[in-house]
Amino acid sequence: VLKLMEEYPQFQFSQSQASTYTAVEDAAPEVFEGIKNRVKEGRWEITGSMWTEGDLNMASGEAIVRQILYAKQYFKEKFGVEPKICWCPDTFGHPWTIPQILAKSDIRWYYFMRCGKNAPVFWWESPDGSRVLAFNDDNYNGDINQSMASETAKLYHEYGLQNNLVVYGVGDHGGGPTREQINNALDLQNRRLFPTVKFSSAEEFFRDIEPFAKNLPVINDELNFEFRGCYTAHGDIKKMNRTMENLLPTAEAFSAAASLTGIGIPYPTKDFQKAGQNTSFNQFHDILCGTAIHESYEYSKRLYEEAFGKASAALDNSLKSIANQIDTSGDGVPVVVFNPLAWTRTDMVEIYSPFDPEKIEGDYIIATDGKRSIPAQQISDKLAFTAYDVPGIGYKVFWLKRTKSPIKSSVSGGQNTIENEFFVVKVNPDTGAISSIYDKRAKREVIPSGREASKLEMLLEEPHGMSAWEIGKVKPSAQPIVFNEAECLEKGPARASIRVEHEYGESAFTQDIILHEGVPRIDIRLTADWQEAGSSKKDAPFLKVAFPASVSAQKAAFEIPFGSIERPANGDEFPSQKWADISDGTYGLAVLNDCKYGYDVKDGTIRLSLLRSSYEPDPIPDVGVHEIGYSIYPHSGTRQSACVTRRGYEFNNPLTAIVCSSHKGRLPSARSFVSVKQPNVVVTAFKRAENGDGLILRLYETDGRPTTSDIATSLPVKYVVETNLLERKIGKAKPASKNFTVTLGKYEVKTLRLVF
Repeated sequence: VLKLMEEYPQFQFSQSQASTYTAVEDAAPEVFEGIKNRVKEGRWEITGSMWTEGDLNMASGEAIVRQILYAKQYFKEKFGVEPKICWCPDTFGHPWTIPQILAKSDIRWYYFMRCGKNAPVFWWESPDGSRVLAFNDDNYNGDINQSMASETAKLYHEYGLQNNLVVYGVGDHGGGPTREQINNALDLQNRRLFPTVKFSSAEEFFRDIEPFAKNLPVINDELNFEFRGCYTAHGDIKKMNRTMENLLPTAEAFSAAASLTGIGIPYPTKDFQKAGQNTSFNQFHDILCGTAIHESYEYSKRLYEEAFGKASAALDNSLKSIANQIDTSGDGVPVVVFNPLAWTRTDMVEIYSPFDPEKIEGDYIIATDGKRSIPAQQISDKLAFTAYDVPGIGYKVFWLKRTKSPIKSSVSGGQNTIENEFFVVKVNPDTGAISSIYDKRAKREVIPSGREASKLEMLLEEPHGMSAWEIGKVKPSAQPIVFNEAECLEKGPARASIRVEHEYGESAFTQDIILHEGVPRIDIRLTADWQEAGSSKKDAPFLKVAFPASVSAQKAAFEIPFGSIERPANGDEFPSQKWADISDGTYGLAVLNDCKYGYDVKDGTIRLSLLRSSYEPDPIPDVGVHEIGYSIYPHSGTRQSACVTRRGYEFNNPLTAIVCSSHKGRLPSARSFVSVKQPNVVVTAFKRAENGDGLILRLYETDGRPTTSDIATSLPVKYVVETNLLERKIGKAKPASKNFTVTLGKYEVKTLRLVF
């Protein structure tokens, strides 16, 4: 391209993706300098408002914010420019909430090709009312020829626009221009009866049409769906993605808290940036969607391991530093339990036991927070107990003690039945599936009569092209999944579980169905040894797990970045993040997951897609062992009243615990660093500001209901300033102390800078 610019003085070029520029900077510094010169000259346009052209259906809202933040920082530092356009030509779908993320990141325009709604130019609007001007190209790998005139005329006649944007190049989707194409453009410039042809930029196009865009159509909806097989293909990269989306904000939050509690540990800004950039790279649409070649995933795994190592080290350092300052003196072995989410919660915690199993035989173990005694359960070298009321983005100390007498527990287990204070769960001894879930609070059966839940279903996809991208024609497998055995592994007092074994062909499946004391979920942990390889010569196995509910609903709800959306319950494969839910307004069922993205819902049954056997471009994308978590969350009322979004966050962000010594300390035995009260508000970031000035708190409204959120903090905050997603001030500094409020609109995201 640089050589073409020397040869053709009129020629201009546009290039997206900050990660592409970093690769050039590292591998070819002289080329990078040439790019910098052309950017300064105005002939090389940077359209990359994101680190990569990432997938948007599966990346979390916070992850998309980081994509933009890292890219804009990089381009400002290296080139002195800041793109105002988000360039997503090949992305396989566009969630409803994206315009808000863009608008609050100082991005005005959106360019894409796939999943349009037959409007080439329109205002795309999020549920909160944020808008961007969008251009839906019909071919981002176009050519320079006379047909451009008809498209331009169409825009003029339908919308009164006199300009059209033509994106051209050769190669695999959006390659560089050729001399022939440039010469064709120069030739068309000299034709008298042809529209004016001009080498230009995407930004100039949008600026030219913006004054005439007032009456353009408004689309207030998602722009989906394309390539539905992508939601499940290559389960390993999806697991890595979710792991980092959970781990990074947790490590940032406790590192931020540790840096401000007088402990004196430095905040590892560079490590977090590197981990975040690696995670952003792995969200490139063909990587996260499972449509890259096999070698690509070997590289992505190395990036993940580096990111995981940096974030884990930062988290371990911060938790230990905080624990060392806590007053843990008390009766028993102290355990500090940390909660990464911004509300008080109760959940199971598991640690390496401080007790020798051989020396405590015949004894019982209890955990106490000084107010109540909780049964603990020795499981080999581990110890499990339910940590009650752990403060938001904070911690609580529990003390473990041995006793000769058991304490009362609601948890029990038998041959085919487990129970806690919320549910009685029965497993069919002939199939290994759940035959009954009785909701003790609602006094009703969750599963319809004659149906079974957590039932593994094997489908077959007929051979088809683009197998990683597309789901082929599906039929049930004539070969059944064989049930081997079910046994009650744990019988309380802290948790009860039944292990179920199945096999299919060369593959084996182990499901642990688990109830915890004090937790209103039924958790299932699946270990799948998947040995099913697809090919163009035979049907390819496709594994789902089904959850029928005794409710009738024409629509189902699915989580999207910074929000949720209702879609028809028609059996189509839909993308979703941590949960899907069906409800009739009085009762409902949510299925949570910790690493999957494909659901279908029909006739009151939610099915979660687990594993596929696509065979191109990677011939063996999923052969191997997979650890998959999903959970059944029956609830009264609607998904909003049942706080389904929060339950999804809880399932994905377990409590973390440290066993420590008994010692005095200046921090109390329980503390919240920052918390939110309203149940329809979630905090997605609590971190050091990118410029080092204060902390950033980001939160959003989860249920489509405007609210005023009460925020409490134990940190010495002096002022609160609203910023945009780039952490730039957009509001006045307001004095704050231990409590302050913020108003949120429908699914609105807000960012606050806390100044100390």
